[in-house]
Amino acid sequence: MDAAKVLRGEMAADELNFKIPEDGRIWGTKYPRPTAIAKVTGTLDYGADLGLKLPDDRLNMALVQATISHANIKGIDTSEAEKMPGVVKIITHKDVPGKNRITGLITFPSNKGDGWERPILNDSKVFQYGDAIAIVCADTEHHAKDAAAKVKVDLEPLPEYMSAPAAMADDAIEIHPGTPNIYYIQKIAKGEETAPIFDAADVVVEDDFYVGRQPHLPIEPDVGFAYKNDDGKLVVHSKSIGLHLHAAMIAPGMGVELEDLIMVQNPAGGTFGYKFSPTMEALVGVAALVTGRPCFLKYDYQQQQAYTGKRSPFFMNMRFAADKDGKLLAMETDYSVDHGPYSEFGDLLTLRGTQFMGAGYDIPNIRGEGRTVCTNHAWGSAFRGYGAPQSEFASEVLMDELAEKLGAIPWNCATRMPTAKDPPRPRARHRRFIRCRK
Repeated sequence: MDAAKVLRGEMAADELNFKIPEDGRIWGTKYPRPTAIAKVTGTLDYGADLGLKLPDDRLNMALVQATISHANIKGIDTSEAEKMPGVVKIITHKDVPGKNRITGLITFPSNKGDGWERPILNDSKVFQYGDAIAIVCADTEHHAKDAAAKVKVDLEPLPEYMSAPAAMADDAIEIHPGTPNIYYIQKIAKGEETAPIFDAADVVVEDDFYVGRQPHLPIEPDVGFAYKNDDGKLVVHSKSIGLHLHAAMIAPGMGVELEDLIMVQNPAGGTFGYKFSPTMEALVGVAALVTGRPCFLKYDYQQQQAYTGKRSPFFMNMRFAADKDGKLLAMETDYSVDHGPYSEFGDLLTLRGTQFMGAGYDIPNIRGEGRTVCTNHAWGSAFRGYGAPQSEFASEVLMDELAEKLGAIPWNCATRMPTAKDPPRPRARHRRFIRCRK
């Protein structure tokens, strides 16, 4: 609007310039962000743009990825790929200088996993579709991808557990040998025992709920690069939104001391939470360590979908006990979190179920149990709300069902029975929409 005033001659252009307050205060003012002008003028260098400005000797990376979800790796044959034009190096797990693992930084001691189950480059097994088995480093992206297609991976297929119930079945094998597929259990207990309360309650509602896996769908796919600086330190550029966290998660796997690893966040578009997990940071870091040259990796959108974390599905059973006036007396919950094959933040996510199920309501007595389950679907990562959408979907829909059973109007939160003065009840398929609007 101010720009329009300038065009109309109602304001001088100089008045648009930001002026630092006389007291030097920035907090609470309209101080522009350092990248603001570049963003609005379209001149900001995002990750892919910065990749174009790397030195001429930079190497372009392409990944050799698993095309099935669960398998033993019997062998990796790179001989044909190594003869392809422009190929400088093909990296497998044997070349990784460190532990070749990304630690999930286990949150709670009762977690039965050790947090080291996620490979940088898969060595013995494939745990999900898209797992990286090898890296091709070549002079151009085109040459790298052509060579990656020539790498032969001998896989022995294993049963694929694509949901929490499947992985929890009695005959399911352990996806990570030595760690049970149910590797973390979170209980909640508040108030009195709930079983007698349900037996005596005027009204009981119970239902099963499922909230599915969700991709973050940022406009900008994952992109980053790494190189050794003049001091011999490894520098990793990416879209990370947890630089210090990710450094701690990837350094041991790459064989780099923390003080020798520099993490840089490139200007980035929205990530909506998926970049709270490391994705390609260790891949570019290992490539730069092994080749000694700057290495650049840009996911295409299929890779973005297949090889980044997703919102984890919840399988939930929930029930409410209430009196005839709709006052909540108790809640019971039983839920399973399908967190994919890698444990990072899975126990913390399962804890969120106990925090958010029934949130916003005065429920004096609660009993519940949630569990984190290892599956062969895409690994779970943070997403906006982090556990709240799954949890609150169940309790909010069940609240509507309680209102239905009481003959109450849902947006009155089932606290009173309708009277003649109440407006006509909308048709069932519209009620939840109207409640959300209110």
